[in-house]
Amino acid sequence: MQRLGWWAAALAAACVVCPVANAELGTDAGTSAFPFLKLAQTARLVAMGGASVADASDAGALQLNPAGLAQQRVRYWSASYSNLYTDVQSGFVSYSQPLDGESVIGLALTYLSSSGIPKRDAFNRNLGSYGFSDLAFAVSAGARFAGGPDTLAPELRRRLRQREWKLDAGASVRGIYERLDGFGAGGLGVDLGILAHLPDDRTRVGLSLTNLGKQTSAFVDLKDPMPTSVQLGFRHQLREAPFTVVGDLVAPTDNKLRFGVGGELALGVTKTRPAPLALRMGFNSQGRDLKTTADDSGIAGFSFGTGLKYRQFTVDYAFTPGLGLGALHRFTVSGSLR
Repeated sequence: MQRLGWWAAALAAACVVCPVANAELGTDAGTSAFPFLKLAQTARLVAMGGASVADASDAGALQLNPAGLAQQRVRYWSASYSNLYTDVQSGFVSYSQPLDGESVIGLALTYLSSSGIPKRDAFNRNLGSYGFSDLAFAVSAGARFAGGPDTLAPELRRRLRQREWKLDAGASVRGIYERLDGFGAGGLGVDLGILAHLPDDRTRVGLSLTNLGKQTSAFVDLKDPMPTSVQLGFRHQLREAPFTVVGDLVAPTDNKLRFGVGGELALGVTKTRPAPLALRMGFNSQGRDLKTTADDSGIAGFSFGTGLKYRQFTVDYAFTPGLGLGALHRFTVSGSLR
């Protein structure tokens, strides 16, 4: 298992420098409905290159892999916000609560909106302005389907040599609504996910199918397909250091294959308390699509972030370097309710 950790770290490093990083848009890019569903929402997820299908056990599980909910043991809430390009506002609010046994349910609201966009006709005459708003409300559930409960800390289980496979599974149902200048469209989506915990207690493998469903109503007549994606990923906690490495491979139906990798260094962690400070870095090959000049090629796709925990509260921040379109900042505030 120790070799597996080094192979995981080597794979993540190789992906960053791999020539395939120069990803291009697929011929089907922009052909799916509700593209806002593909935006990474929480700051931790953004900072780690969007690669957390095997790692997300916080609010990110409600967007990426609902099986990750099964790891939560307390009531948990979160709120994320970002001002995207050209004053587009994006946000994500979630709440999750454990049930009896190893089962957890969660609720999440995602929104994207903008207003004051200049409106003109075919002859470039000023017609005032318009706006748009996107909303998605999801109900999720995750549960342990194989293996014992997480009643002991991983370090204690390793000392007692308790080694076993564990398997979590989850599902989300999402209602979607878009409004654009007086026109509206709706849809229904489903996410499915599994999460396998290897016996070393430091490695996980995740698989998710997101945004499976249909557009139930169109803006005018033509209905578009959903932005369905299949995502496979790993997560490994190094034995020698408080460092976690993650990597995802994503196959979307409306674009080319892409990948994301990321790492998180926990500072100040002890045997009795979680790390109060985390430093993060990631890379997503889809970020190459945002290049506007040759000078962007060295930083396009990278992301950075940090997390600060105080008692039951956590503040996460993610920074995407400024390209020709401008830098992005995302904030997430979260906490537990005991």
